[in-house]
Amino acid sequence: MNSRRLNIELSREMAEIVAALVESGSYADTSEVIQEALELFTRQDEPLEEWQERELAASYDEWKANPTGGIPIEEVSARLEEERALRRAKM
Repeated sequence: MNSRRLNIELSREMAEIVAALVESGSYADTSEVIQEALELFTRQDEPLEEWQERELAASYDEWKANPTGGIPIEEVSARLEEERALRRAKM
């Protein structure tokens, strides 16, 4: 793996979490904890981005073809909340 050394500063609470994870044996070292956290961070938006590409883009195209066939804002809000809930459940 091609790597690069970084110096980072964490809050006391975050540093204690990292230390506890290493001490528990869940991770070999601090770098492994930070690497996994960053991988999770970068993947967390993937489901939302996929939904945007799959459903939101198709809905926009449909609306553009027929602007009078829009969806009420309440329905849009409900759908977005459902997507957020699904995303949280997958984390």
